Amino acid sequence: MKNKFHTDSLNGLVTTLAALFIAVGLALWFLVPQFITLAGICYVFAAAVVVCGIVLIVRYFMSEGYKNIHEYGFSAGVLLTVAGLLALIKAQEMSQWLIVAMGCLMLLASVFKLQTALDLRAIGDKLFWLWLVITVIFVGCAAAIIIDPFTAHDETLLITFAQFSLIADGIATLASVIYLWLRLRHPRKEEKDPADEMTEAIMAENDNPEAKAPEQDEGF
Repeated sequence: MKNKFHTDSLNGLVTTLAALFIAVGLALWFLVPQFITLAGICYVFAAAVVVCGIVLIVRYFMSEGYKNIHEYGFSAGVLLTVAGLLALIKAQEMSQWLIVAMGCLMLLASVFKLQTALDLRAIGDKLFWLWLVITVIFVGCAAAIIIDPFTAHDETLLITFAQFSLIADGIATLASVIYLWLRLRHPRKEEKDPADEMTEAIMAENDNPEAKAPEQDEGF
């Protein structure tokens, strides 16, 4: 039960990161700079974080979460509310680091995708290498966003590269969570090695209490 709790919490965190990537990527694509500035995006997301924190606090008391152990709704709500308020106060300063912060979060999401690939390998999924390749690609994208080799040539290149990278990473992260969940829920019947089948047959024969030695010919 405890493992399930931590797994659900981790999946929720990864899903939230993926949704954040897609939302920021779409905002950079459609809203910046025609309708809103990077500082405006910081204000919007900071306000959204405050609202989420308040919702978690209210839900904690309405669901009587204080009667259960391993219920972190109140603590998470307070953390989000305080972080959101601080972000609202410093939104102008944070806007200068928004793209870099997204790159750092992409690196964090890549860790989860790498673990997904290792989990798939552990259960014998033949496509684990594909997720390894995807992880390496997005690690490179995150590094490029953080290092920023684009601004020296064109200031708009960084935002363009970041918006497509964030959207693609968000979709890939969601896909990794869903794919691993489906593989664990509906495992495939893998073909067994003939040597393993022979070993299992020998062990089953030795463990069978009804197995009898062949009778000798009565003529001897």
